[in-house]
Amino acid sequence: LKLLALPWGQSVEHQFAVARGWDDLAVWSAAALVGSLGYGLWRGGRARPQLVFWVVWPALFLLPTIIVPLNVLVNEHRLYIPAMGWSVVVVSGLLWTRQNRTGPILGIMIVLMGVLAVQRGQVWRTPTALWADALAKGPLMPRPHLYMGDQYKGEGRNEEALKSYDRALKVNPALLSGGDLLVIHNNTGAAYLALGRNEEAMAAYRRALAIDPDYQPAREALEALEALGAVAWDSAAEVRYQSGMRLLVAGQLERAIAQLRSGLDVQRHPKLYHGLALAYERSGEPRAAIASYRAILGLPNVPASLAAGARQRLAALAGEDDGGE
Repeated sequence: LKLLALPWGQSVEHQFAVARGWDDLAVWSAAALVGSLGYGLWRGGRARPQLVFWVVWPALFLLPTIIVPLNVLVNEHRLYIPAMGWSVVVVSGLLWTRQNRTGPILGIMIVLMGVLAVQRGQVWRTPTALWADALAKGPLMPRPHLYMGDQYKGEGRNEEALKSYDRALKVNPALLSGGDLLVIHNNTGAAYLALGRNEEAMAAYRRALAIDPDYQPAREALEALEALGAVAWDSAAEVRYQSGMRLLVAGQLERAIAQLRSGLDVQRHPKLYHGLALAYERSGEPRAAIASYRAILGLPNVPASLAAGARQRLAALAGEDDGGE
């Protein structure tokens, strides 16, 4: 109602609180407003029936937002078309009650709206100005903190970005969607990565993938970091791994297993365990394969793709074992 009467204090993210239930004052106030409006329409509709449609118009347009669950509960753009009906009602009231003053009043309104439009246009010049404005007007809303963090990160101000992302998580967590959390954790990882804090970046990317395992930016970044931190090969172990894998491809399974096991005597590398697990599977030794896959998951700095493959094979082998029993 405030924005319909005068678009002052506009924001891309208004600060609000969700009503707790039917006993909340906001719910009763809204019910009283709707009830009084309905009563006024019932009493005054006979005198000016053509205005009834324009008064009801906003409610008809906003009806889908009452039925469909919304990600953003308060958004100014939902007032754009309802404002048409409001304008018709206001102008009709001016023409009906004070015809001799209609011109000056409309002139003042046009000038005032023009000034407000110019001021608001300045806010929309840059994303930084837009979200700084939203943050000043809604400090208890998480999204302004999230998007200001993105602006800081884009400007290379990564420490400030991290503070904004942390604030976004803590200021009002009930208003954060799964998509918001995904972006916050992913972008937190990117900020840590830019600061060279790789372990913290990996932890942030893992939190993002816990929300959406298929989120490609986080997965690619995590795999790249894990590759950087992967265990370096001992030259002798690497030679035995390559030899064992050639034997595996050639179908010489016993020799492949022996070669790979000898590599493990030199270095407990995850790829040696992976090759050994494959060889055991092909040899019809599922229990030995399961032990090798589990060994992969017990090692540090295992690449995400290798760990994911080990988990998948463990699940498949467990299912086969159950089926056999």
